[in-house]
Amino acid sequence: MTIPKHGGNIYEYPKGILDFSSNINPLGYPKILEEKISKNFSDLLVYPDIDYKDLKNSVGSYLKVDPAYVFLGNGSVEILDMVISNFKRMVLVEPCFSEYRLRAKVHKLEVLSLPLGEDFKIPMAALKKSIREGDLVLLTNPNNPTGRTLSSDELLDLYLDIVEKNAYLLLDEAFFEFADLDYDTLDLFRPLGFANIGIIRAATKFFGLPGIRLGYGVFDLDMIRLLKEAELPWSINSFANIAGGCIFDEEFISKSRAFIFKERERFYGLLKEVKNLKPYKSNSNYFLLEFKGKSEEEIFSRLLEKNILVRRCSNYNFLEGTFIRIAIKTKKDNNKFLQAIKEIMEE
Repeated sequence: MTIPKHGGNIYEYPKGILDFSSNINPLGYPKILEEKISKNFSDLLVYPDIDYKDLKNSVGSYLKVDPAYVFLGNGSVEILDMVISNFKRMVLVEPCFSEYRLRAKVHKLEVLSLPLGEDFKIPMAALKKSIREGDLVLLTNPNNPTGRTLSSDELLDLYLDIVEKNAYLLLDEAFFEFADLDYDTLDLFRPLGFANIGIIRAATKFFGLPGIRLGYGVFDLDMIRLLKEAELPWSINSFANIAGGCIFDEEFISKSRAFIFKERERFYGLLKEVKNLKPYKSNSNYFLLEFKGKSEEEIFSRLLEKNILVRRCSNYNFLEGTFIRIAIKTKKDNNKFLQAIKEIMEE
């Protein structure tokens, strides 16, 4: 059976299936967006501003960076693709998001793949040893599918090595707002003008808007110039343009983070109690689960019978066929998953 490359592939299953395969904010999206789209629906009758000045200002204000350092895309994957196209060799630490390798293949990059270390930690010594001049080092922070995050010391240590070797670090931080960290990556590199580093985030996950397709990245002016040379005109639709002007709401952000931090701890504690199941501690809005005595296909099929969809993980590099990834959803839905997986594991 072919395993989808991404979660959220609900269209071949019965309507109303409980989707734990897609890691979207369980609180949904900022509701003000409905009002803004309704009031500004006539924006669809004209082309968006080809330079997206207002949107860049909104994103820059939210990220606390000069809009000149902001680049926008039709989702974060478009920006990833455009950055990758400027390099000849990419260094990955896997398992990680499948699109990195797929985009590298499209642009004919050589790919060096390193496995994550014990308990899915970044093998920092091996990673630094592998980096050559001109390389693109692409990391996810938090990692997908493990949910692990880098410490600021790890990040800065790696960055200094990359600068010394004249390589480039690209951080995919699509899940960054879900993480409980003592630093903001943007604060670390703002004083350096983002030299040798790009940081990508998106409205997709935390702001609950996968259908809007709005990604944004922060880069130095040299990379911005390269990306502008390759960008397509009007790649961002008017609804995404409207969204960028209203979704970065402090109350919504605080409420979402507080919920995820509390529910993640509760859910993790209960998952640890399930027989023959190992949940890996996560700093995001999902968990990687490893099973003993049952395959991912068996778990997947049995959960489908209970109207629950999960993400199988054997098509991630270096993961065997005993892993699934699940989103953190509402307390009610998480309890449904717990009840279902307990029944399956105790059979």
